[in-house]
Amino acid sequence: MYFQRMATGFQKNFGTVDTNFWCCTGSGMENFTKLQDSIYFTKPGVVGVNLYVASKASGNGYVIEQTGDLSQGDTMAFQISGTEVSFDLLLRIPTWVKEKMTVAFGAESYDYEIKNGYAVIPNEKLAGGTVFTITLPMEVQAENLPDGENTYAFRYGPFVLSAALGTDKQTTLSHGVAVTVPGTKAVKRDTIGIRNVSSVEEFIASINNNLIKKEAAMVFTLQGTKETYTFTKAGTYTLKYS
Repeated sequence: MYFQRMATGFQKNFGTVDTNFWCCTGSGMENFTKLQDSIYFTKPGVVGVNLYVASKASGNGYVIEQTGDLSQGDTMAFQISGTEVSFDLLLRIPTWVKEKMTVAFGAESYDYEIKNGYAVIPNEKLAGGTVFTITLPMEVQAENLPDGENTYAFRYGPFVLSAALGTDKQTTLSHGVAVTVPGTKAVKRDTIGIRNVSSVEEFIASINNNLIKKEAAMVFTLQGTKETYTFTKAGTYTLKYS
């Protein structure tokens, strides 16, 4: 929402259940109802998958069910059922995959054709009751923000990572017409000092050695810096050499 602070270390504040409900809160809630529009798409002879999230799509005589959770692993499962499965299936190949996305029917890996950034699963592979899996290898990636040369967001696959700063320093202020905004930063500074290399570029080039994922969990520990933060899915910092 436009009146919430975007600077490092501030939490977001929202309306209450029955006393404060601001107009942009309503607009924000409406945005989330649009997400389902982007998971699947159809055009003559084709059904496409854009997003990898547990969901179900039904059409004229067919059902596509997608199960899995990329925050828990790198594999999603698909089941195609129905009496009118007469389409090719297109699976988007995300830009964030570490290496080739794999498609497997049981224990058999399928060598798919790529067309316009999508893996093509032809109709003959999609008889009713077909089950297959896709594996999307992930790694930590650093995304430079366009308005800050040394300002980066950290991602893991489709997830933007956020530093766990706790709630002890969270305070609120009043702004405008009974609008609540954060009042105190949860960090001492907006930058992270680098210790283990001589430049921001070198640190970012080795980000997978500097932001370490915990085994079997979406928990990442920042290393080689003056400040040690734990990141989880769901912030951005400016990096400097010091």
